[in-house]
Amino acid sequence: MYMNSLTGLHGSYEILRLKSKRASMNEEDYREMRTDTIDQLKDLSMTLERIQSGDMSVFDQITTTRLAIRAAKEPPVLRLKLENLESDFRLKRVDEDVYKERKYEILLALQKLGDELRSEEDQFLRDHVSFSPDDLELVG
Repeated sequence: MYMNSLTGLHGSYEILRLKSKRASMNEEDYREMRTDTIDQLKDLSMTLERIQSGDMSVFDQITTTRLAIRAAKEPPVLRLKLENLESDFRLKRVDEDVYKERKYEILLALQKLGDELRSEEDQFLRDHVSFSPDDLELVG
């Protein structure tokens, strides 16, 4: 019951927001966006009803979607972390042992996500394969 009222409130808000932008849109675009918004709200309502009824497959679908979105974003984020780590090491902000462990962890995560590693990165992984999982933090 509570979720249905939330869906109703959200739906009303979305339709009102769309109506406020109507003046800046042509009629065809407005109708298309309104139809899309209504369809999305129906899907949301059905999903909430399934959750309320205990349908756990909804959570599996949501989890799968979240993981796919996260995986698509991860390599660039990890590459940025690696660049920052390299910079911190060059500026002596990170000691060598910490640098090597973190670099290994990031490169391993990139490799598992299917990101293509440069030859020197592959070599680094081979040279430091002795790191045990206990030595590594989770990339986050």
